[in-house]
Amino acid sequence: MVQLGHQPKLIAPRYVKAFIKRQKNDAADAEAIVEAAQRPTMRFVEMKTEEQQSRSIMFRTREQLVTALSWSTHCVRTSMNSATSRRREFVI
Repeated sequence: MVQLGHQPKLIAPRYVKAFIKRQKNDAADAEAIVEAAQRPTMRFVEMKTEEQQSRSIMFRTREQLVTALSWSTHCVRTSMNSATSRRREFVI
């Protein structure tokens, strides 16, 4: 976009959200973005470099993997505990 003479600016979603007046849809979002961008006091967010974006993806993926593994471990432990307690019930 810069090659075409445009100067892209990023606005944090939390700043734009205050300008949405009706239901969430693309038209309402676009209107809110235009209104927010025209404010003289609007704070814009710096664009991330490719390295920052790739690092962010790596951390997010790692976090999801750790969460999935911990849930998996929890499920296995829970099923093992319930199977053990069922065996105890039937032993006389």
